[in-house]
Amino acid sequence: MLAPYKPMNIAIEGLSKRFGKTLALDNVTLAARPGELLALLGPSGSGKTTLLRIIAGLETGETGMLTIGGTDAMNLPPRERGIGFVFQSYALFRHMTVFENIAFGLRIRTRSERPNRSEIADRVNHLLSLVQLDGMGARYPAQLSGGQRQRVALARALAVEPKVLLLDEPFGALDAKVRVELRHWLRSLHDRLSLTTVFVTHDQEEALELADRVAILAAGRIEQLGPPREVYDAPASPFVIEFLGEVNRFSCRVQNGLARLALQGCEPVAAPGLPDALAVAYVRPHEIELVDAQASGAATATVRSVSVIGPRTRIHLTAGDQVIEADAERSRAEALDLSPGKSVGLRFRTVRIYPTAR
Repeated sequence: MLAPYKPMNIAIEGLSKRFGKTLALDNVTLAARPGELLALLGPSGSGKTTLLRIIAGLETGETGMLTIGGTDAMNLPPRERGIGFVFQSYALFRHMTVFENIAFGLRIRTRSERPNRSEIADRVNHLLSLVQLDGMGARYPAQLSGGQRQRVALARALAVEPKVLLLDEPFGALDAKVRVELRHWLRSLHDRLSLTTVFVTHDQEEALELADRVAILAAGRIEQLGPPREVYDAPASPFVIEFLGEVNRFSCRVQNGLARLALQGCEPVAAPGLPDALAVAYVRPHEIELVDAQASGAATATVRSVSVIGPRTRIHLTAGDQVIEADAERSRAEALDLSPGKSVGLRFRTVRIYPTAR
């Protein structure tokens, strides 16, 4: 059987890393709390996988500090860090059965640390049950689906009773339906184990659904760190709001605490604390309310196309040179009888305004 997991914290301070002339990590400071599920989210090249590999000991940082459970881990070899690592490609041994893959990390331990055969069998069988693969220990990886192989990889990482679990794009090689199913399963498993877990993803929906907190990286720096709802509802920068889903971008000017968008008929928007200057306003498609074209205080736009996507409708519009995307319930779009060329009014439920970069 598995010993109870003892949640550990991970603390990173002032971590930097270069690959040649490329600065992969730039003075990163970050902490994973004991027992939390922390997502490292960002586009390709943002530094998230490099950060994960440094925690695992697969890469070395050039400056900074790293502690795991209060122990300085910066110069510890990987096998002494107590890390369980799950790769996107599964990295299973094709010539070994599922049972032997899971047992591998236990069998290669030194004689003094290695459990006996009976203990290994008990632990592997317990893990097979934990990851919902009972009765599949005698199969080979090629006989499993992608989702099952990923569960085997996770069971193998858990077999060595790690202090922390690291996942690198764990669902990236799976199709959409299986990804969603495994996300729900992994969150449930994490809640049962309370094992400190850090996972890398470029999928915003995955991070927002799974994680307790999300660290959003760009160009080797952390743009924002916080709970999923916070980073979505209160993005700290234009990069964050543009990265977290689709968004409409409008030029505007702030004057006396009000932002005036360059849209005919649009009422000024409150912009407290911003200096009088040019700025950029962001509105997500689902934050646009469609109203009659003659409604007061509404910006006027022209419908270009209407696409029905399940219970919702995506409307592409133009207002002068501005291209706008809006989402609406099908019943609302049908009530307005939207069709290409028709004028419609737009009201913005939420507008986020940021100063123009200089």
